[in-house]
Amino acid sequence: MRRALVMVGIIALAGPFSQARAATVLALTVEELTGTSDRVIRGRVVSQETEAKKGLVFRLTTLDVIEDLAGEGPSRVVVRQLGGESGPHGVHIEGNAVFEVGEEVVVFVSIGRTGSSLVHVVGLSLGKFRVEQVEEEAIAVRNMTGVQLIRLDEARAVIESRLSLDELRSRVRAADSQSRGSSRGDGR
Repeated sequence: MRRALVMVGIIALAGPFSQARAATVLALTVEELTGTSDRVIRGRVVSQETEAKKGLVFRLTTLDVIEDLAGEGPSRVVVRQLGGESGPHGVHIEGNAVFEVGEEVVVFVSIGRTGSSLVHVVGLSLGKFRVEQVEEEAIAVRNMTGVQLIRLDEARAVIESRLSLDELRSRVRAADSQSRGSSRGDGR
């Protein structure tokens, strides 16, 4: 009887997760994303390609940098993400940031080990905003389809899916300035 209950418990736990179609991501505010990123880039997607390497498939998205909101680096970067299609091989990662050639984006990135022009998105799709023109204002819009957000603390974070580009720029720069000040230990 006890073995049967344990098996039912395991099946009950596995059941909902086996059908899940979402990636679990820490619910980070714009300020927290900035603090965990090496660089925050406003850029334009100029190309995409797929690379197969050692049995894995990667999507490589090239961005021309329009503006650095935090950090600095080369004027062209390549965002590398697991997933994509190469010949008979295909990998889909739920919650990955999705890029389209020609779109303007703001992306929170970490710098890869192989150099500062190869970067990775921080927080899957949480770390990417698409910039759209709405009337006379630039709006940053985040698509979090396929992402389930969690917090490790008791705080309730406000995770915006839409805000003005000016507000996003201002918050990133303020958080970056505070982060650099606290890492120097001078409290600025």
